[in-house]
Amino acid sequence: MQIRLISTDGRFVRLGLSGRVSQAETPDGTDPLVDLLGEEVYQRLVLLDMSETEMIDSSGIGWLLLCHKRFQEGRGKLVCHSVPPLVGNVFKLMRINQVISITGTREEAEQLVREKTHE
Repeated sequence: MQIRLISTDGRFVRLGLSGRVSQAETPDGTDPLVDLLGEEVYQRLVLLDMSETEMIDSSGIGWLLLCHKRFQEGRGKLVCHSVPPLVGNVFKLMRINQVISITGTREEAEQLVREKTHE
């Protein structure tokens, strides 16, 4: 699992997630988002581009759910977008879209965040 910073501006942090999404490759006790962006990451509006994600396993799903919880606690927002069909099928099967915000495109993700921040 590789996470890279695509861009950051006054509104959004855009991240790219690629490879095999699994906690098996991540050392225990580490948080890849905090390592990349610092402790305040969970207070930000993060758009996660998953277009280069090859697969996701149960530990990767667990990681996304934990991130979602931390964003809620920090009053930030995580929106996943551009999910490949194989990963999308796992999300549907596990009903992840009922918990985590998932959109088809980056533009839809930006619009969703705009709507949520104006409520």
